[in-house]
Amino acid sequence: LVAATIADWEGVSWVFFSGLALLVISFFWARASLIGVGLTRTLDADRVFAGDEVRERFHIRNRSIFPKTWIAVQDRSTLPGHAVGRSVSVGGRSEGSWLVRTRTQRRGRYRLGPIELRSGDPFGLFSERRRLDLIHELMVYPALVALPPRERTGGELSGASRIAPGRTAGSPVIRSLRQ
Repeated sequence: LVAATIADWEGVSWVFFSGLALLVISFFWARASLIGVGLTRTLDADRVFAGDEVRERFHIRNRSIFPKTWIAVQDRSTLPGHAVGRSVSVGGRSEGSWLVRTRTQRRGRYRLGPIELRSGDPFGLFSERRRLDLIHELMVYPALVALPPRERTGGELSGASRIAPGRTAGSPVIRSLRQ
């Protein structure tokens, strides 16, 4: 700008002020990019078995009259293989949704969330972030395994009237098997 003023170059000052206007508009566009945006998540079940599928529905809503050209949704989940990250575009006063399916791999207690929304101006000069504390706890139990049928021994046959000395009447009960 100083060189354009000294040398009296009109073209350079026009480029400078256009660039300055672009920076100012981009800054305010980025600041307003997440205003009026809301996100909800719905989890089908909060308790599953290892190997089962977890289904989670996300619903994004723009209450502003201005369209949101891009919103990056990123989940800070601890569930292995849970890929929620997505970039969406939402028109003015409209909404969108998507379904995420994740196959659980191993047992444990996992946290789904929080979610981070990121957006900005269309030129990528400025960005805005917002953290949403949409947190769900997910419990993954060990996988169920079908056991072979158990054969009864002679002392456990129905109708047996005597129990051998030193034996108890009850039999061991197998309820589950851990891997």
